[in-house]
Amino acid sequence: MEFLSNVKNLFLTIYYPRVLIHQTLFWGSALFLFKNPTLVDVSWASGHFLIGLSLYMNSGQKFFSPSTLMMGLVTIWFLRLGGFIFYNRIYKSNHVDPRYEKLRKNRNEFAFYLFQFQFQGILLTLTSIPLIYALQSNHSLNILNYAGILMCIVGIIGEAVSDQQLQNYKDNNITGSKEVFRGGLFKNSRHPNLFFELVFWFGVSFSSIHNFSSLFSLFGPCLLFLIMKYITIRVTEKHMMDTRPNYKEIIKETNMFLPL
Repeated sequence: MEFLSNVKNLFLTIYYPRVLIHQTLFWGSALFLFKNPTLVDVSWASGHFLIGLSLYMNSGQKFFSPSTLMMGLVTIWFLRLGGFIFYNRIYKSNHVDPRYEKLRKNRNEFAFYLFQFQFQGILLTLTSIPLIYALQSNHSLNILNYAGILMCIVGIIGEAVSDQQLQNYKDNNITGSKEVFRGGLFKNSRHPNLFFELVFWFGVSFSSIHNFSSLFSLFGPCLLFLIMKYITIRVTEKHMMDTRPNYKEIIKETNMFLPL
């Protein structure tokens, strides 16, 4: 019942209402200030950070505690991912993601706001469940917790490397070639950045497991895996098959997640 109580508190007290306002502000900024719906990707990282910071500030944890360490890792993850997306896709190139542009054209603006921003707000609130256990518990660290912290570090570094490898390819693609990048971590994985994102969030979950009830923290990354596989990747790869040559062959030859 602790899990249901935590989820109830996450949605009905201060956390989801803050996310609702947060997503509305990002939608307004995307529509009127930046004129770029790709800002929704920044709000994904920012929304998780908002929930994490709210949980941490309300926990009353001592500054030198495992919760502070995890809050630090969540902050690094947010600044790295959100900053990378904002700088490269909004500030530097004002790149409008064709997936979002297509969704926007097929709906009126209010429907797009509800589906793309507020539905995402519900999903990111659910995938933030590991933060309840990671940022509000004062338990002593065990070997699984240390493994989780290491996974968080590996996830942050791996996602940063894969994002930068793909960005370097785009920056150097002065001919406008539509060939799919197959170098670096993308040689053996179609989505290594998403793989390392999962590594990070499973790491957050493992870092908080100390009793039976804390196993519910695994709900968040398991849900994130399903979101990636059945929503994010499905939409992305449908677009890739429509716009990139030989992408069906790449799907057959290359792992979806594992960079092996």
